[in-house]
Amino acid sequence: MPTLFRSPMALYRFSFLTGLLISLIAVILGASHAHAATPGLSITMTPSSTELHAAPGASTSSTFTVVNQGTMSYPILLSVAPYHVEGDSYDPQFTPLPGTTDASSWIRFTDPAPSILGKNTTTTLGYTLAVPKDTAPGGYYAVIFAETNPEAKDGGVTPHNRVGNILYITVDGDVAHKGALQPASPDVPSVIWGTRTDLGMLVNNTGGVHFVTTAHIRVTSLFGRTLFSGRFERYILPQTQRLITTAWEKLPPVGIYKVSRDATIAGSSQALPTKYIVIIQPWIAIVGGLALILLVVLAVKSRKTNVTKDKSSPDAQA
Repeated sequence: MPTLFRSPMALYRFSFLTGLLISLIAVILGASHAHAATPGLSITMTPSSTELHAAPGASTSSTFTVVNQGTMSYPILLSVAPYHVEGDSYDPQFTPLPGTTDASSWIRFTDPAPSILGKNTTTTLGYTLAVPKDTAPGGYYAVIFAETNPEAKDGGVTPHNRVGNILYITVDGDVAHKGALQPASPDVPSVIWGTRTDLGMLVNNTGGVHFVTTAHIRVTSLFGRTLFSGRFERYILPQTQRLITTAWEKLPPVGIYKVSRDATIAGSSQALPTKYIVIIQPWIAIVGGLALILLVVLAVKSRKTNVTKDKSSPDAQA
Protein backbone atom coordinates (compact mmCIF):
# COMPACT_ATOMS: atom_id res chain seq x y z
CA MET A 1 0.00 0.00 0.00
CA PRO A 2 1.42 3.46 -0.82
CA THR A 3 2.70 5.50 2.09
CA LEU A 4 -0.12 8.04 1.55
CA PHE A 5 -2.83 5.50 2.48
CA ARG A 6 -1.14 3.76 5.44
CA SER A 7 -3.07 6.07 7.80
CA PRO A 8 -6.72 4.96 8.28
CA MET A 9 -7.81 8.60 8.43
CA ALA A 10 -6.09 9.38 5.10
CA LEU A 11 -7.76 6.35 3.48
CA TYR A 12 -11.16 7.47 4.81
CA ARG A 13 -10.69 11.01 3.43
CA PHE A 14 -9.62 9.70 0.03
CA SER A 15 -12.66 7.39 -0.19
CA PHE A 16 -15.03 10.20 0.85
CA LEU A 17 -13.64 12.68 -1.69
CA THR A 18 -13.69 10.07 -4.47
CA GLY A 19 -17.34 9.21 -3.77
CA LEU A 20 -18.28 12.88 -3.66
CA LEU A 21 -16.56 13.53 -7.01
CA ILE A 22 -18.32 10.56 -8.66
CA SER A 23 -21.71 11.72 -7.34
CA LEU A 24 -21.12 15.26 -8.63
CA ILE A 25 -20.19 14.00 -12.11
CA ALA A 26 -23.31 11.80 -12.18
CA VAL A 27 -25.56 14.72 -11.25
CA ILE A 28 -24.03 16.94 -13.95
CA LEU A 29 -24.39 14.26 -16.61
CA GLY A 30 -27.94 13.49 -15.52
CA ALA A 31 -28.93 17.15 -15.67
CA SER A 32 -27.42 17.51 -19.13
CA HIS A 33 -29.28 14.43 -20.33
CA ALA A 34 -32.60 15.67 -18.86
CA HIS A 35 -32.20 19.04 -20.53
CA ALA A 36 -31.48 17.43 -23.88
CA ALA A 37 -34.41 15.03 -23.52
CA THR A 38 -36.95 17.77 -22.64
CA PRO A 39 -36.08 20.89 -24.61
CA GLY A 40 -38.09 24.11 -24.06
CA LEU A 41 -41.61 23.93 -25.49
CA SER A 42 -43.45 27.24 -25.46
CA ILE A 43 -46.43 28.70 -27.31
CA THR A 44 -48.40 31.93 -26.84
CA MET A 45 -51.23 33.56 -28.77
CA THR A 46 -52.37 37.14 -29.18
CA PRO A 47 -54.97 38.38 -28.72
CA SER A 48 -56.42 36.20 -25.97
CA SER A 49 -59.94 37.46 -26.78
CA THR A 50 -61.59 39.11 -29.78
CA GLU A 51 -64.84 41.06 -30.26
CA LEU A 52 -66.60 40.26 -33.55
CA HIS A 53 -69.76 41.85 -34.99
CA ALA A 54 -71.80 40.73 -38.00
CA ALA A 55 -75.39 40.88 -39.19
CA PRO A 56 -77.35 37.68 -39.94
CA GLY A 57 -76.16 36.36 -43.31
CA ALA A 58 -73.01 38.52 -43.24
CA SER A 59 -69.38 37.72 -42.58
CA THR A 60 -66.29 39.35 -41.12
CA SER A 61 -62.60 38.47 -40.90
CA SER A 62 -59.83 38.80 -38.36
CA THR A 63 -56.38 37.44 -37.48
CA PHE A 64 -54.42 36.06 -34.55
CA THR A 65 -50.71 35.61 -33.93
CA VAL A 66 -48.95 32.50 -32.64
CA VAL A 67 -45.49 32.88 -31.07
CA ASN A 68 -42.94 30.14 -30.38
CA GLN A 69 -40.70 31.44 -27.59
CA GLY A 70 -39.23 28.03 -26.84
CA THR A 71 -35.98 26.35 -27.80
CA MET A 72 -37.42 23.75 -30.18
CA SER A 73 -39.42 23.82 -33.42
CA TYR A 74 -42.73 21.99 -33.80
CA PRO A 75 -45.86 21.74 -35.98
CA ILE A 76 -49.01 23.36 -34.59
CA LEU A 77 -52.62 22.23 -34.68
CA LEU A 78 -55.45 24.74 -35.12
CA SER A 79 -58.99 24.03 -33.96
CA VAL A 80 -62.22 25.79 -33.01
CA ALA A 81 -64.49 24.80 -30.13
CA PRO A 82 -67.70 26.06 -28.56
CA TYR A 83 -67.31 28.20 -25.44
CA HIS A 84 -69.52 28.65 -22.40
CA VAL A 85 -69.06 28.93 -18.65
CA GLU A 86 -70.41 27.12 -15.61
CA GLY A 87 -71.16 28.57 -12.18
CA ASP A 88 -70.59 32.06 -10.86
CA SER A 89 -66.83 31.38 -10.77
CA TYR A 90 -66.97 31.13 -14.60
CA ASP A 91 -65.31 27.75 -15.12
CA PRO A 92 -64.64 27.60 -18.90
CA GLN A 93 -66.23 24.78 -20.91
CA PHE A 94 -65.36 23.87 -24.49
CA THR A 95 -68.26 21.57 -25.34
CA PRO A 96 -71.62 22.41 -26.96
CA LEU A 97 -74.19 23.73 -24.51
CA PRO A 98 -77.47 21.83 -25.02
CA GLY A 99 -80.20 23.96 -26.53
CA THR A 100 -77.86 26.62 -27.89
CA THR A 101 -76.28 27.39 -31.26
CA ASP A 102 -72.73 26.13 -31.83
CA ALA A 103 -70.96 29.26 -33.10
CA SER A 104 -67.69 27.37 -33.61
CA SER A 105 -69.16 26.01 -36.87
CA TRP A 106 -69.20 29.57 -38.24
CA ILE A 107 -65.39 29.87 -38.20
CA ARG A 108 -63.16 28.98 -41.16
CA PHE A 109 -59.37 29.41 -41.25
CA THR A 110 -58.15 31.32 -44.29
CA ASP A 111 -54.48 30.51 -43.64
CA PRO A 112 -53.14 26.99 -43.07
CA ALA A 113 -51.11 26.26 -39.96
CA PRO A 114 -47.36 26.23 -40.68
CA SER A 115 -45.88 22.78 -41.15
CA ILE A 116 -43.15 23.74 -38.70
CA LEU A 117 -43.11 26.74 -36.34
CA GLY A 118 -39.44 27.44 -35.73
CA LYS A 119 -38.02 28.50 -32.39
CA ASN A 120 -38.30 32.24 -31.69
CA THR A 121 -40.72 32.51 -34.62
CA THR A 122 -44.00 34.41 -34.99
CA THR A 123 -46.76 33.62 -37.48
CA THR A 124 -50.01 35.49 -38.13
CA LEU A 125 -53.03 33.51 -39.33
CA GLY A 126 -56.42 34.62 -40.61
CA TYR A 127 -59.97 33.36 -40.20
CA THR A 128 -63.48 34.27 -41.34
CA LEU A 129 -66.72 34.37 -39.36
CA ALA A 130 -69.83 33.66 -41.50
CA VAL A 131 -73.15 34.06 -39.68
CA PRO A 132 -76.11 32.06 -41.10
CA LYS A 133 -79.06 34.09 -42.41
CA ASP A 134 -81.62 32.83 -39.91
CA THR A 135 -79.52 33.53 -36.81
CA ALA A 136 -81.28 35.46 -34.05
CA PRO A 137 -79.58 38.65 -32.80
CA GLY A 138 -77.56 38.27 -29.62
CA GLY A 139 -74.30 36.94 -28.25
CA TYR A 140 -72.52 33.76 -29.40
CA TYR A 141 -69.21 32.35 -28.24
CA ALA A 142 -66.38 30.16 -29.50
CA VAL A 143 -62.64 29.76 -28.98
CA ILE A 144 -59.75 29.28 -31.41
CA PHE A 145 -57.05 26.93 -30.13
CA ALA A 146 -53.43 26.61 -31.23
CA GLU A 147 -51.63 23.56 -29.90
CA THR A 148 -48.04 22.35 -30.08
CA ASN A 149 -47.78 19.03 -31.89
CA PRO A 150 -44.18 17.75 -31.54
CA GLU A 151 -43.23 14.29 -32.72
CA ALA A 152 -43.01 11.61 -30.04
CA LYS A 153 -39.50 10.27 -29.47
CA ASP A 154 -38.40 6.91 -28.09
CA GLY A 155 -41.97 5.94 -27.36
CA GLY A 156 -42.16 8.43 -24.46
CA VAL A 157 -44.92 10.82 -23.46
CA THR A 158 -44.83 14.02 -25.52
CA PRO A 159 -46.18 17.20 -23.90
CA HIS A 160 -48.76 19.27 -25.79
CA ASN A 161 -49.28 22.92 -24.84
CA ARG A 162 -52.47 24.73 -25.88
CA VAL A 163 -53.46 28.40 -25.95
CA GLY A 164 -56.73 30.01 -26.97
CA ASN A 165 -58.43 33.14 -28.31
CA ILE A 166 -62.01 33.53 -27.04
CA LEU A 167 -64.38 34.95 -29.67
CA TYR A 168 -67.14 37.19 -28.30
CA ILE A 169 -69.51 37.31 -31.27
CA THR A 170 -72.39 39.80 -31.50
CA VAL A 171 -74.99 39.14 -34.16
CA ASP A 172 -76.47 42.56 -34.86
CA GLY A 173 -80.13 43.30 -34.26
CA ASP A 174 -82.63 44.21 -31.59
CA VAL A 175 -81.43 42.51 -28.39
CA ALA A 176 -81.91 43.27 -24.70
CA HIS A 177 -79.02 44.79 -22.71
CA LYS A 178 -79.75 44.52 -19.01
CA GLY A 179 -78.53 43.13 -15.73
CA ALA A 180 -78.28 43.71 -12.01
CA LEU A 181 -75.76 43.98 -9.19
CA GLN A 182 -76.17 42.06 -5.94
CA PRO A 183 -74.04 41.07 -2.93
CA ALA A 184 -71.93 37.94 -3.08
CA SER A 185 -73.28 34.87 -1.33
CA PRO A 186 -72.14 34.64 1.40
CA ASP A 187 -71.62 38.36 1.72
CA VAL A 188 -68.90 40.16 3.65
CA PRO A 189 -69.47 39.29 7.34
CA SER A 190 -70.51 42.09 9.67
CA VAL A 191 -67.86 41.05 12.20
CA ILE A 192 -64.47 39.85 10.97
CA TRP A 193 -62.12 37.92 13.24
CA GLY A 194 -58.79 37.63 11.50
CA THR A 195 -56.18 39.30 9.33
CA ARG A 196 -57.85 38.85 5.91
CA THR A 197 -61.27 38.69 4.31
CA ASP A 198 -62.84 38.29 0.87
CA LEU A 199 -64.71 41.20 -0.66
CA GLY A 200 -66.99 40.57 -3.60
CA MET A 201 -70.19 41.07 -5.55
CA LEU A 202 -72.31 39.25 -8.12
CA VAL A 203 -72.92 40.78 -11.56
CA ASN A 204 -75.97 39.38 -13.36
CA ASN A 205 -76.57 39.57 -17.11
CA THR A 206 -80.26 39.01 -17.81
CA GLY A 207 -80.02 40.26 -21.40
CA GLY A 208 -79.26 38.57 -24.69
CA VAL A 209 -75.67 39.67 -25.31
CA HIS A 210 -72.45 39.95 -23.30
CA PHE A 211 -71.09 43.14 -21.80
CA VAL A 212 -67.90 44.19 -20.02
CA THR A 213 -68.38 45.30 -16.45
CA THR A 214 -66.04 47.63 -14.58
CA ALA A 215 -66.37 46.89 -10.87
CA HIS A 216 -65.00 48.86 -7.94
CA ILE A 217 -64.56 47.73 -4.33
CA ARG A 218 -63.48 50.23 -1.69
CA VAL A 219 -63.02 50.12 2.09
CA THR A 220 -62.83 53.37 4.06
CA SER A 221 -62.74 54.41 7.69
CA LEU A 222 -65.69 56.26 9.25
CA PHE A 223 -63.76 59.48 8.51
CA GLY A 224 -63.26 58.70 4.81
CA ARG A 225 -59.66 57.42 4.80
CA THR A 226 -59.20 54.71 2.12
CA LEU A 227 -57.75 51.44 3.41
CA PHE A 228 -58.39 49.26 0.34
CA SER A 229 -59.38 49.91 -3.27
CA GLY A 230 -59.72 47.57 -6.26
CA ARG A 231 -60.87 47.95 -9.88
CA PHE A 232 -61.78 44.94 -12.04
CA GLU A 233 -62.90 44.49 -15.67
CA ARG A 234 -64.70 41.27 -16.57
CA TYR A 235 -66.84 39.86 -19.41
CA ILE A 236 -70.36 38.90 -18.35
CA LEU A 237 -72.11 36.43 -20.67
CA PRO A 238 -75.90 36.55 -21.22
CA GLN A 239 -78.12 34.66 -18.77
CA THR A 240 -75.24 34.15 -16.32
CA GLN A 241 -74.01 35.70 -13.10
CA ARG A 242 -70.34 36.20 -12.30
CA LEU A 243 -68.67 36.47 -8.94
CA ILE A 244 -66.12 39.28 -8.80
CA THR A 245 -64.06 38.88 -5.67
CA THR A 246 -60.76 39.99 -4.18
CA ALA A 247 -58.86 39.37 -0.96
CA TRP A 248 -58.20 42.18 1.52
CA GLU A 249 -54.98 41.26 3.30
CA LYS A 250 -53.35 42.69 6.45
CA LEU A 251 -56.49 44.04 8.05
CA PRO A 252 -56.19 46.71 10.75
CA PRO A 253 -56.21 45.42 14.34
CA VAL A 254 -59.61 46.80 15.33
CA GLY A 255 -62.21 49.29 14.14
CA ILE A 256 -65.43 49.98 12.26
CA TYR A 257 -65.18 50.43 8.49
CA LYS A 258 -67.37 51.00 5.42
CA VAL A 259 -67.40 48.78 2.31
CA SER A 260 -68.70 50.35 -0.92
CA ARG A 261 -69.21 48.42 -4.17
CA ASP A 262 -70.39 49.51 -7.60
CA ALA A 263 -70.21 48.28 -11.20
CA THR A 264 -71.25 49.22 -14.73
CA ILE A 265 -74.13 46.99 -15.81
CA ALA A 266 -74.93 47.03 -19.54
CA GLY A 267 -73.59 50.58 -19.80
CA SER A 268 -75.15 52.05 -16.64
CA SER A 269 -73.75 52.32 -13.12
CA GLN A 270 -75.25 50.44 -10.17
CA ALA A 271 -74.14 50.43 -6.53
CA LEU A 272 -74.79 48.25 -3.51
CA PRO A 273 -75.80 49.76 -0.16
CA THR A 274 -72.85 50.67 2.06
CA LYS A 275 -71.85 47.76 4.29
CA TYR A 276 -70.50 48.47 7.79
CA ILE A 277 -68.05 45.93 9.18
CA VAL A 278 -66.35 45.52 12.54
CA ILE A 279 -62.79 44.14 12.53
CA ILE A 280 -61.31 42.53 15.62
CA GLN A 281 -58.09 40.59 15.28
CA PRO A 282 -57.77 37.58 17.61
CA TRP A 283 -54.88 38.98 19.61
CA ILE A 284 -56.90 42.11 20.34
CA ALA A 285 -59.75 39.94 21.66
CA ILE A 286 -57.32 37.89 23.75
CA VAL A 287 -55.64 40.98 25.23
CA GLY A 288 -59.03 42.57 25.87
CA GLY A 289 -60.29 39.40 27.54
CA LEU A 290 -57.23 39.16 29.75
CA ALA A 291 -57.54 42.83 30.68
CA LEU A 292 -61.21 42.31 31.60
CA ILE A 293 -60.34 39.28 33.75
CA LEU A 294 -57.59 41.28 35.44
CA LEU A 295 -60.02 44.13 36.19
CA VAL A 296 -62.55 41.70 37.63
CA VAL A 297 -59.87 40.07 39.81
CA LEU A 298 -58.66 43.47 41.03
CA ALA A 299 -62.22 44.59 41.74
CA VAL A 300 -62.96 41.42 43.75
CA LYS A 301 -59.69 41.75 45.64
CA SER A 302 -60.35 45.41 46.36
CA ARG A 303 -63.85 44.57 47.62
CA LYS A 304 -62.50 41.85 49.93
CA THR A 305 -59.88 44.29 51.27
CA ASN A 306 -62.54 46.90 51.98
CA VAL A 307 -64.75 44.36 53.75
CA THR A 308 -61.81 43.26 55.89
CA LYS A 309 -61.02 46.86 56.81
CA ASP A 310 -64.64 47.50 57.70
CA LYS A 311 -64.73 44.49 60.02
CA SER A 312 -61.52 45.55 61.78
CA SER A 313 -62.53 49.19 62.27
CA PRO A 314 -63.40 50.45 65.85
CA ASP A 315 -67.01 51.11 64.83
CA ALA A 316 -67.44 47.51 63.67
CA GLN A 317 -65.93 46.19 66.96
CA ALA A 318 -68.24 48.36 69.03
